[in-house]
Amino acid sequence: MNMETIKKNYKPEFCNCLICKSKLNYLYATSAKTITFTQGKQVYVKNLAYICPNCKHIYTSATASKLALKGVRYSLKVCFMIYYYKTLKYNREKICDLFSESNIFISERNIDIIYNKLKKLLAKDYLSTLDLEYKEMIDNFNSIRLSIDLVSYNKKRLVIIRNFYNNKIIGFYYFNTIYEQNLIDILSKYINKNLNITSIISIRKDDYFIPLLKNLAPINTKFSSFLKI
Repeated sequence: MNMETIKKNYKPEFCNCLICKSKLNYLYATSAKTITFTQGKQVYVKNLAYICPNCKHIYTSATASKLALKGVRYSLKVCFMIYYYKTLKYNREKICDLFSESNIFISERNIDIIYNKLKKLLAKDYLSTLDLEYKEMIDNFNSIRLSIDLVSYNKKRLVIIRNFYNNKIIGFYYFNTIYEQNLIDILSKYINKNLNITSIISIRKDDYFIPLLKNLAPINTKFSSFLKI
């Protein structure tokens, strides 16, 4: 039996517009869904949108956006676990059985849907449009702000990079280990001393990943952590 559902509301990580500094006003809940996490924990998450009364720009929570993929009611880690098991050639029934041991209940159909969704995200060529994404940030906000999540399972790593202003995914990568040179090479495309990166929100603690990001970023880049679930 699943655990009792917890309710959490997430606001944008700031109170004032990043363009004109006006105080933001509540607009609506841009998404509201129950997300199943590892060990069967269920959280009803509302991502609350706020709007600038002057610029009319709409902001949402980077923390809420990173918890689960759009259209999916399982946490990003649960999705990553599905992808991991599928790479080991586990069939759907076996994956369902493994999850049920941890109080996670999922249909075989949803396993296929989630696996194919991750495959599609991992196959996308994000770097070919990265310059345009950054130009849009600079044109609209005069700076680059990023949301970077690191998801780990059995030493495998998933790195998700988002545009902090609109929470759009602009990078989605799988690594066999956090110490891959390819990880550094890809992150260097997103973060380097020559870019006007003012803020990065990421995981709370890591002995390698966070220092790596700080080493790549301009010295004045502000680092903050995702809120706890």
